[in-house]
Amino acid sequence: MSSKRWNWSTIRNIIAFWIFGLCNNYGYVIMLSAAEDIMVIQEGGNVTKQIQNCEDHITARHCTAISTGAVLLADNLPSLFVKLTFPFFMHRIPFVFRHLLVCLLQASSYFVVAFSVNVPMSLAGVCFAAFGSGIGEISYLALASHYPTLAIAAWSSGTGAAGLLGSFSYAFLTDRSMADLQPKVALLIQLFIPIVFAITYFFVLVVPEDVHQPGWNPKTWIVPDDGHEREVRNTDDEGEEEYKNNNNASRLKVPQRKLTFIERVRLIVVSFCSDSKMNIIVS
Repeated sequence: MSSKRWNWSTIRNIIAFWIFGLCNNYGYVIMLSAAEDIMVIQEGGNVTKQIQNCEDHITARHCTAISTGAVLLADNLPSLFVKLTFPFFMHRIPFVFRHLLVCLLQASSYFVVAFSVNVPMSLAGVCFAAFGSGIGEISYLALASHYPTLAIAAWSSGTGAAGLLGSFSYAFLTDRSMADLQPKVALLIQLFIPIVFAITYFFVLVVPEDVHQPGWNPKTWIVPDDGHEREVRNTDDEGEEEYKNNNNASRLKVPQRKLTFIERVRLIVVSFCSDSKMNIIVS
């Protein structure tokens, strides 16, 4: 019976982390896919509606007042800032609060970009998506340490799927030969992603007992400084055995320890260099 529960819990956790990877990177991909529309729409037009037919001969370059590279910067710099600074204090914030913040930032980004009236407002919306993506990455990867290694594999698969599904969904919604929708409508349709994102944590993921869970008492809203999670200790053998049977994810996780300041700096530098190489490839 415990084996069946373990298998079902493992499946739920794999699905949850796949969705986390998908939804966390989805907004980033959407903003890159909509980069030209975000710039052109502020000029009073809709880039997907300007040309009704393909041009036989291109006589001039299609340019915008501000390069779409501004969207690329707005979609990457906030995320890099988060990864350089937030690891020094983020571990004191419970995972559930981080999750809700990420979902709120993603939903806000779609709203702000869809209803923007100028370029700075549009870029601010893109920054919201980037902040959410950066906070989500350092949060869900930290959360994955409480689960078997399959959680990391599921997360990685989800981030890859975000690149495909995000770009194809926006292209399908705005292409004249397909859904032929305005960019504003296409962005608002994407709001179902943050909803799925939020629901997954509460109804799909099996949260182990050693993950700090805040309650109604404000004192529980900050993770204790003596560790990243609330350790569950059972004094009697029977209680310990029951804990292991009902919480296999924690039993399989790698033992954690608190990193020193120097160790955190080293990890941040490695992450920064890795992201910089990826951004150069994308650009």
